[in-house]
Amino acid sequence: ESQTIAVAALPPARKASEVEVCGVGVVDLASAEGAAQLERAGDDASVAMRRLVGTMRASGDERVRALGLYLDAGFAGSDAARDSTLQEADCAADEACRQRHDAATVDDYAAGAQPLIDALARAASTTRDPMVYAVAVQACRRAAAPGGGLPRACQRISAEQWARLDPDNAIAWLHVATSARSRGDGAAEADALQHLASARESRLYGDRLPDIALSLLPSDASPLERLQVMAALFGTFATWSFPQYQSVTRYCSVEAVRDANRRQDCDAIASALVAHGSTLTDLDIGKLIGARAGWPDEKVDAITSELDAARAIQARILLTGDQTYGCGSVVQFRNYLGRVAQRGELGAARLAIQESGETTVDLAREYQVVLKKWMREAQARDAAAQAAVDAASAASSGS
Repeated sequence: ESQTIAVAALPPARKASEVEVCGVGVVDLASAEGAAQLERAGDDASVAMRRLVGTMRASGDERVRALGLYLDAGFAGSDAARDSTLQEADCAADEACRQRHDAATVDDYAAGAQPLIDALARAASTTRDPMVYAVAVQACRRAAAPGGGLPRACQRISAEQWARLDPDNAIAWLHVATSARSRGDGAAEADALQHLASARESRLYGDRLPDIALSLLPSDASPLERLQVMAALFGTFATWSFPQYQSVTRYCSVEAVRDANRRQDCDAIASALVAHGSTLTDLDIGKLIGARAGWPDEKVDAITSELDAARAIQARILLTGDQTYGCGSVVQFRNYLGRVAQRGELGAARLAIQESGETTVDLAREYQVVLKKWMREAQARDAAAQAAVDAASAASSGS
């Protein structure tokens, strides 16, 4: 599904309900005509997205084909879930009904996506390309049943093989550590974390998906379609499962780092995550482990400021809202996705901070203001949602 992504510095609308739509002009979202216009553009973007996936699956580049299969699996799962016979609207305030609906939706999604995930896993089982393998790992993680069961083809896919193909990638070794922990192999878990400490890169690979896909988007796509496809692709990356960091936080627990040798290991792990991480989560976990390993407060505080500054920069680019359709959005958002593909989320944020000319301290203060605003808005939404549930429950009881 498409999600809207807003950027800063758009021209002010003529009135609250009007927005500047790239290639169209000013559109009144409050009018039936304006709403219909954007709905048609959304439908056109969905068609363009399906065409794009078809192009990717037919590509001669195995990386592009793998990403095409991954995207198509999402479409197939969503289509199957949409056809579920149990409709949430029929549940009203019946919690048991909603739970049955949710379970049925998950099952339908998995059944629809499985043939494409199987095809991706089969392709990855013979590849020498770490990115293709990483995409299959991601797809198979999402296909895992709640009890841990995997589709048959996914049983050929392992974190250990990913690390063999990608030995300098910290993300791959995090997956190996998680795999070892799940089977109770403490020695293998510790070995994986030792490799993580010496890794010189952190490649998630999902951050490359939007940029690669957009390079193949048909040239006849309108600016608005292009923006909406970008938003949909970014949404796919935003739901990419990050590795689990429990192995790191447990290995480097407050108690464990009292041992001098373990503290030295954890210092190296934290340094690798901070210096070579590709995501804000890498930086956050690196800061946490570094603090446990005895990093000075000044160093930890500086990383905290950098994290908040990066989040402030992201908020400027990715804030959601009504003013999402201007030509400035198309250009700025596309540039951002390209940078994320080249440098990772963290690298793109660091470059934007540098280009802003602002200090990390000032940007961090800005983020704290934005965060408080989001929290107030979230509390207001939660209160409204609870009021609606209470009203529905009262109406049901009185009928």
